[in-house]
Amino acid sequence: MIAFRVDANKQIGLGHIMRCISVAKELVKRNVEVLFITADYHPTDIIKKANFQHIVLDSDYKHLENEVELLLPILTNKQVNCLIVDSYFISNKYFETLKNNVLTAYIDDLAETRFSVDILINYNIFSDYQLYEKLYQNSQTKLLLGAKYAPLREEFQHVTLKEIGEHIEDILITTGGTDPYNICFLLAKHILKEKSFRNKKIHIVIGNYFTNTAQLKKIAKHCNQLHIYENIECISQLLLKCDIAISASGTTLYELCACGTPSIIFSFADNQTRIRKAFGEQNVMRDCGDFRTDTKYCIQHIMQSINELENKNLRILLCQKELKAVDGHGAYYLATQLLDSIAIHKKRRAKMIINENNHDKSDLYTPEIKEYVEEVFRYICSISELRNVLDEIKKQADLMKPLFISTAEQKEKADLLHLFHIKMQNMTYQTLKNMEQYQLAGWKELIYDEGNDDENE
Repeated sequence: MIAFRVDANKQIGLGHIMRCISVAKELVKRNVEVLFITADYHPTDIIKKANFQHIVLDSDYKHLENEVELLLPILTNKQVNCLIVDSYFISNKYFETLKNNVLTAYIDDLAETRFSVDILINYNIFSDYQLYEKLYQNSQTKLLLGAKYAPLREEFQHVTLKEIGEHIEDILITTGGTDPYNICFLLAKHILKEKSFRNKKIHIVIGNYFTNTAQLKKIAKHCNQLHIYENIECISQLLLKCDIAISASGTTLYELCACGTPSIIFSFADNQTRIRKAFGEQNVMRDCGDFRTDTKYCIQHIMQSINELENKNLRILLCQKELKAVDGHGAYYLATQLLDSIAIHKKRRAKMIINENNHDKSDLYTPEIKEYVEEVFRYICSISELRNVLDEIKKQADLMKPLFISTAEQKEKADLLHLFHIKMQNMTYQTLKNMEQYQLAGWKELIYDEGNDDENE
């Protein structure tokens, strides 16, 4: 079992829990049991909707150190192999307490502190390899860095891109799960006032923790330009529909990249600042600053950027840069790496237990059994390596597809391509299944062959 320790509420939004759910769904595809552990009941509906087990600690989400005594029995009773923690309210003491009980992974957005974890994940575009290598020097921590690992939902893994239009007709506005500064309303008001934008449609996504939707709904009632979306099931379709997006700098930016939607970005929280700046500095998206420090300038810059993006060639350039940054398969890559790490961790634990117990007074672990166990784990490691090779083949195949079939042909042959993807996925599944059966056969051969030979003699 793999457990996620994560929270969601009006203060911290939905980003943490949504990215964990993306990874969890990928793990479930591989028959891994998943558990969500939260401080309170705020995210219950979201977790329940995703059909995952859920345990509430009744603790303070801002003080994780105080919950360890509640957490440890759960990890033991549920036989959790790996605990993935996604919280800014964390300390190294928390991980130090847990490390002897479970494999630990941490999703880190800040790159400020070295943590005693087995796996460190930072999928942000700004993640600095040299900084992390220095931070984790002489450490056994496995580093999973870069936008390749952005854990997007399954709907972003196989999107059919649309051609860039001559003009901007549809504009998306999103701030994620919360909008504490009423940004959606302010932006909608300014765009609707602009005479040159009267033929443009505005699409606003309302998050679960919005508290100021009345004004927007009132305008939408009397304005055909404005469209409001609540509890949207498949947001990728909306992202693909819109010619440009105006977005806060959270996980949505990586979703926009996977869809190739040219984007204008801003921030309104501390954890968004570095993401916004990195996308802007790398010229992947248009950076319009922080809403909190200078609202007037931010809005003016956004309006100016909309006008600049009327240039079709500029939108094509941004689209290409976004698609190069994120391929949409991050959750798949993370799940693979997590399962590989668990297999290696089990091997190390088995060796440690054998070495601790292999003494003269005990015949529990004989040299022969020790050799059997090590051989079995060599099977597991071989399968992990083959999985990585298959991942890379799949990635390269996706990158090569545009060389053989144009966007227009993709639209015409959408059903055929969908069938092709299904067949490829089925072939990969059957390959892995056969390898796992071979692994099982290896177990049986190692354990039973010698005994059978003795009987035959």
